[in-house]
Amino acid sequence: MNAFIRLSAALTAVALSAPAFAGGYPTCAQAQAAVVRKGAAVVYTAPHTYDRYVANRSHCEVTQTTRPAFVATVDNPACLVGSVCIEKEGRRRLW
Repeated sequence: MNAFIRLSAALTAVALSAPAFAGGYPTCAQAQAAVVRKGAAVVYTAPHTYDRYVANRSHCEVTQTTRPAFVATVDNPACLVGSVCIEKEGRRRLW
């Protein structure tokens, strides 16, 4: 968890798709590598807005599956950075 928090803090300033953070965008390969290296990454896309990207389903809750996630990077407007966790069809959390 500590590594996850450190990665989250490091990527806060990077911001994959928010124009407000111009000049700090990574390349597509760098964004993909960050997700793969840590398994999951929280990326701030705008003030008070963020998304969590995962390398695979093992980083999701038991009731979730994954969906491919694309973000804009400096060299690719639709970079496949990893996946996002979503609830499985017909399943709802009990809490």
